[in-house]
Amino acid sequence: MVVIHDILVSSEVYVSTTANQMLQGKQYASAIRGIHRAHEALTHLFLTAAEDFATKNSLPWVTGETKHKLQALEDPFRSRDATACAAACHEVENSISESVLHTVALF
Repeated sequence: MVVIHDILVSSEVYVSTTANQMLQGKQYASAIRGIHRAHEALTHLFLTAAEDFATKNSLPWVTGETKHKLQALEDPFRSRDATACAAACHEVENSISESVLHTVALF
């Protein structure tokens, strides 16, 4: 919990009091948004570092085509079309090879 608090406050998005209230469940909607933003930021940092690792070690990584498909996932999710979301997710899953998953595991 302390780590999430530190991320929320050090990013200067939330003040300490607000972050405390969010983590105590007093500002539920803000907490969901804040934790989601922190998760997205940490995921971005992780994937950027993993890509650098793959490049430096000549290991397989996500192709440009797969990255484009990942970015295109946003539209079906925004439209809340469950069928389109499932199809888009399935397409991305098929694009990511086992070798990329192995690279992430090595990282």
